[in-house]
Amino acid sequence: MDHDALTGLYNRSTFCRKTADFLRQNPEGTYNMVQFDIERFKVINELYGNFMGDRILLLIAEGLQKCLKSKGTYGRLEADHFAVCLPAGTEELQQVRDQMEKSLASVKIEQKINLYYGVYTIEDRGMSVDLMCDRANLALRTVKGNSNRAYAVYNDELYQVVLSEQQLTNSMEEALLQRQFEVYYQPVVDLNTGDVVSAEALVRWNHPEKGMVSPGFFIPFFEHNGFIIKLDAYIREEVCRNMLELRRRGLRNIPVSVNVSRLEFYDPNLCRSIIDLTERYRLEPQMMRLEITESAYTDNPQQLLAAMKELQNYGFQVLMDDFGSGYSSLNMLKDVPVDILKMDMKFLEDQGISGRGPEILASLVRMAKKLGMRTIAEGIETKEQGDFLRSVGCEYGQGYYYARPMPADSFTSLLMARENVK
Repeated sequence: MDHDALTGLYNRSTFCRKTADFLRQNPEGTYNMVQFDIERFKVINELYGNFMGDRILLLIAEGLQKCLKSKGTYGRLEADHFAVCLPAGTEELQQVRDQMEKSLASVKIEQKINLYYGVYTIEDRGMSVDLMCDRANLALRTVKGNSNRAYAVYNDELYQVVLSEQQLTNSMEEALLQRQFEVYYQPVVDLNTGDVVSAEALVRWNHPEKGMVSPGFFIPFFEHNGFIIKLDAYIREEVCRNMLELRRRGLRNIPVSVNVSRLEFYDPNLCRSIIDLTERYRLEPQMMRLEITESAYTDNPQQLLAAMKELQNYGFQVLMDDFGSGYSSLNMLKDVPVDILKMDMKFLEDQGISGRGPEILASLVRMAKKLGMRTIAEGIETKEQGDFLRSVGCEYGQGYYYARPMPADSFTSLLMARENVK
């Protein structure tokens, strides 16, 4: 069979054969191999049914036929993965992107349909089309889930990045089994008294060969490939284990905030699993605070709000992390009843305690108080910043000025010293 049964486009084997023929027949021009797919297509199928998923695939196929015709070749490789060979140049790619957006405009669902593209400029005509597709796919993987970039172009530097990511992929499950992921705690202090009143749980990867792998590298990657769901669940359980150990030593537990990634809100069992976890460790729900990000709301508002309501009714407190860093934070706040705002200190990065930034932070604190929310300023690095935040009524602070993230043993020692426990 030469064609895909649903869309009528070339299937993978036919696309590779026809593209090889096309490139031989057009030896003079420069061409790009483009691979694209739909962000979280499985979720669309689950929420709206396979009929809607099939309709979207058909609209994409019709769009490709309209904008390409004899300019190049195109096919459906499998599932929501499409490949196109077309003349090189940003204008040609933009025409495809514009047509895809136009074709999909008729789909009326709440889930935004995002397409991501990977581009490989064909230099070696002797390379197999399959390998060209693989290189375009490598570029595609680097932008999946990135709201700021819709496409990436393959190069040798990108290949090295993807190679490193593949090594992470090959080792992440084993790392979880071997407990290579460690919980670090960063204390949160009362800005008026300086006392440690809570903490945030952060993850560090202590790799047996690479040493400490930067979370700035592996966290975004795990968010893209979905492993963050397993990792967050693991970290939450580790926090519960540590709280149990603190209780065994006679120490008074303080609340610890843990991450709930945006992908987890697609899981209908999320609330039950978090509640079961705290019940299993006989932990009061207010001792485990749940941190969400603005992207979790923009991705999946209905399920997030429903989950928040259930968890808050049970006794959990919800924190909004990095508040103020997004473009729709204020609009979102009218709908999302969080308990605590964690304010982004980027407002003070360039000008210090002068200019507009401090006024914005002061206004956020006042607004939060009127809405019945407490505030935590994170990223405090100087006494001047801490003093300013205290002066405008911010209750809590977190940052290197007070304490860096520390391993569980060091955090336990800190609490023991605070309570004079030996």
